[in-house]
Amino acid sequence: MPIILVADEVSTSDLIDAVCHGVRAVLPRAMVNPEVLDRCVTAVASGAAIMSPDLIGDLLRYIVRLHGAGGRIAAVDAARLTKRDIEVLQLLAEGLNTADIAAALRYSSRTVKNVIHQIMQRLDVRNRPHAVAYAVRTGLI
Repeated sequence: MPIILVADEVSTSDLIDAVCHGVRAVLPRAMVNPEVLDRCVTAVASGAAIMSPDLIGDLLRYIVRLHGAGGRIAAVDAARLTKRDIEVLQLLAEGLNTADIAAALRYSSRTVKNVIHQIMQRLDVRNRPHAVAYAVRTGLI
């Protein structure tokens, strides 16, 4: 379901997170009134995205930077990863081993090994350090 965000100010990193979580419109709080909100809801419900040119520029610069840094766009990779995959990648980045990750997430070590294997296949990386480096470089974690 598309989301409309009403905020005074939005940083680029917050905007990226918001868009990844379904935000399709960002409205400055000072601009919002019932009429504007009604038009925005109607537009977003029909598939439109509404943001200021500055925010769209921030998004485009971010995508270009990711594409240049990693050869692929992180949003595409993120779509292939589950919430559990991201949690495991974050714990790998913290330096935890398989047993520590299993304990932290209350999974079996076998499950953690399977998740890591699936992550490596989805991201097309060679090993755990490569998976972490790729995830950090492309903004997945």
